[in-house]
Amino acid sequence: MPSFIDTMIGDGTIYDGTRADNLRDMFPDIPTTTVMVVTPGTDDLLLFPRNDLIVGCRPTYVVNYPQSIWPIISGRSGRLSIFSPGYDDSKDVAVELNLRIMAAFAGLGQDRPPAFYTGFSQGADALGDALARGVADGVLDPGTTRAILVSDPRGPWGFKSWIPDMPFLSQFFGAIGADPNGARDPAATGDIDVTSVVIVGDPVADFQWVWNRPFASLAVNGAGFLAIHTGLGSQTYADLDELGDPTTYRSGNTTYEIYDAHHPLTLLQQMVHDGLRIPYTADDLDTWDQAAEEFYPIRRPTPENAAIPVAPAPSIRHSQGEPRSPGYHVTIPSSVATGEKTSTTPSPESPASPASAATTSHTETPPPESTTATPTADDSTTGDDSTTGYSTGRVPNTDTADAETPDRESPDPDTSSPDTSGHEVGNDAERADTTEPGDRGDNGDNGDNESSADSGSSSNDDSGSGPSADN
Repeated sequence: MPSFIDTMIGDGTIYDGTRADNLRDMFPDIPTTTVMVVTPGTDDLLLFPRNDLIVGCRPTYVVNYPQSIWPIISGRSGRLSIFSPGYDDSKDVAVELNLRIMAAFAGLGQDRPPAFYTGFSQGADALGDALARGVADGVLDPGTTRAILVSDPRGPWGFKSWIPDMPFLSQFFGAIGADPNGARDPAATGDIDVTSVVIVGDPVADFQWVWNRPFASLAVNGAGFLAIHTGLGSQTYADLDELGDPTTYRSGNTTYEIYDAHHPLTLLQQMVHDGLRIPYTADDLDTWDQAAEEFYPIRRPTPENAAIPVAPAPSIRHSQGEPRSPGYHVTIPSSVATGEKTSTTPSPESPASPASAATTSHTETPPPESTTATPTADDSTTGDDSTTGYSTGRVPNTDTADAETPDRESPDPDTSSPDTSGHEVGNDAERADTTEPGDRGDNGDNGDNESSADSGSSSNDDSGSGPSADN
């Protein structure tokens, strides 16, 4: 490790967050010598359940800054919340510490290892500003530097892009020391490879607002903040590898990855059912989604509603695994699902098709055998980014950028048939062994909870009156 690491740990600039036994990794081709620098969000108590996917088991160091929002969240400031730094004061500390780390890497010259920076919420706000200043100061090497901004409030659809034009909200954030400084300029980070990650319905990165429905907008944003942003729901930033392939846009050298999820009100209703141990099925989730969309259609990020110009880009796949869909699924032969009898002996005139070969017949003699088609591994090859000095770990995908994610697609009727009716999946104690892990009743290990959920005290960036506070 670079010699400055020990010095910075000693003076409290960073602390060691390496997780040598962590097996989760969305970027397996990034070299193990890459140094991961993590800037947490506000009062980031569940930092690593979310960052496990990004940092893997590589050497990881966490920026040690206040993580506070005066007068409601003290974070790691060591003070009472009424005496803690305001949002911008806290963020500015994180900016300066990131710049110090960047300058230390630059001081190593050609011997510098690859550096991978990531920040969440308030941390993403700080890291984005630090990257822009680092580029302007000439301390960042595009060949060895990469960054991921997770739930950036200054993204094209983030709440800071909306606040300047909204009466009262801009004054409110100004009062707590948060400058409503609008959307981030991707050109400011130059040639640095930057990725900005958004989950649809997270109000920090995908703010929802209908001018003639302010209370409904606040309710939906509040549900999204609680269920998605804080990490308490079933689909959070800790679950990106299970949310399907993202829709991607690009502006300058920044790629925007948009992950779909259930409607925020659906996720909140799911949390209530899990908390009260009320069973529900995957069909229930679909029904709740339909009702929630009818009540308040979610504005999904698109080039048309972005605060800055963005253009569609090829889809990116970070995981070759199947996306998780909440609920209970059973794969059965098509002959069982349809009641039709299929001959096991192909006709001489027409060879058996792959679909018929995937299922066997249902005959009286011998007893029926049921088999399912064995999934074949994705034969896509891992992409390599020769401009960054290391592989990106991304796999090209020929799907269009605006393709829908396959979270709740029905399987091909010739190969399988889901059976969700009659199976209660809402609670851990009542689930069948074949229940997929997508519908969890206990979400304590998920995502980033920037509030202390166990203590009952409000530590969320959302002060309770509005959902657009940054974490």
